[in-house]
Amino acid sequence: MGRKNNKKWGKNKKPQKSPNEDDRAVKSESEKKHYQVKRCFNRKLEAYYAVQNLHNLRYNEETKSFVPCETDEEKEIERQSWVKSMGTILPASFRLGQDIGDELRDGLEKQLEEYVGKEFEITVSSAEGTVVNNKHRVQKDDTNKNNNSSENVKDENKDEQQDSKKVEVPAVTTTTKMVAPAKKIPYIPYGYQMSVDRRTIRRNQSLEAFHQWLVTQSDAGFLTRQETVSMIPPIVLDPKPHHAILDMCAAPGSKTSQLLEIVGVVSKKDHDEPKGFVVANDSDVQRAYMLVSQIRRLNSPSIFVTSCDAQMFPLLRHPSDTSHDIAQEGIFDRVLADVPCSGDGTARKNMGIWKFWNQGG
Repeated sequence: MGRKNNKKWGKNKKPQKSPNEDDRAVKSESEKKHYQVKRCFNRKLEAYYAVQNLHNLRYNEETKSFVPCETDEEKEIERQSWVKSMGTILPASFRLGQDIGDELRDGLEKQLEEYVGKEFEITVSSAEGTVVNNKHRVQKDDTNKNNNSSENVKDENKDEQQDSKKVEVPAVTTTTKMVAPAKKIPYIPYGYQMSVDRRTIRRNQSLEAFHQWLVTQSDAGFLTRQETVSMIPPIVLDPKPHHAILDMCAAPGSKTSQLLEIVGVVSKKDHDEPKGFVVANDSDVQRAYMLVSQIRRLNSPSIFVTSCDAQMFPLLRHPSDTSHDIAQEGIFDRVLADVPCSGDGTARKNMGIWKFWNQGG
């Protein structure tokens, strides 16, 4: 069957534009404005955590502990404090390896002091809207002149109409900003926290040399870029150099590398192979590959990567254990289960989450 109203188009023939198509294009250009910083807000997110009674406790500076909020005013203060904290950009943090030599660590700390050890200045760009004439459509007609005088007149009239319209385009201005120096994290060995986020470090030209230093030291295995909250579980676990440790949800591997830096240290007595080891498991095969890439830079023999459901992880026993009691816990001295969570904290480093967040995940 043939197609109704079939038309044959030539190779060089293009569909006709509607009369108002150019006007709509100019209008869309005029509606484009520079990005403005919006307050991070999601009513569902705030209501969800309010129902969880998140704001019913407050921190008491005198007793150094959390106490119940006695009045609605205290709860509102806690809520406002939580909203303010969630709306701030997550600062970048990193830590020097615990398994590197003292001389090397001292050298890295001196270099770090030179880069961000003191208050430093960065250049910040901001866009402000300025109105200019829309002449970018006029210039291309000069190179494609037509011999038909009537068409030239029409083109000139159209160009004059477009030239009279105004388009708002962003004008970039640069200012300088003083940034606080990097500070040590008191409860994390050789841990540091910046006063700027990781995106600023990666894109700001004033921090280009420092960013390159971070990448170089990280690739060499001397430094790990890791969020502060991610450094806490291995510290609470309190691993020892001779321990056998199972990391059940290991990817992407920052906590695994932190554990490996402790159990992978060679004993000072015999200077032989490390006594401890880490079994890093992740049920997702792709994330397990990412885990291997993270751990490879440490070049440690004390790591073994697996990929299986941690609930079905086999019960490994020591060869000398001849008992078959199911109450036996196996060979591991420590087990870290940092299971997948809601990930709502990532809203501090990915502002796009605020708009699309819902309680269903």
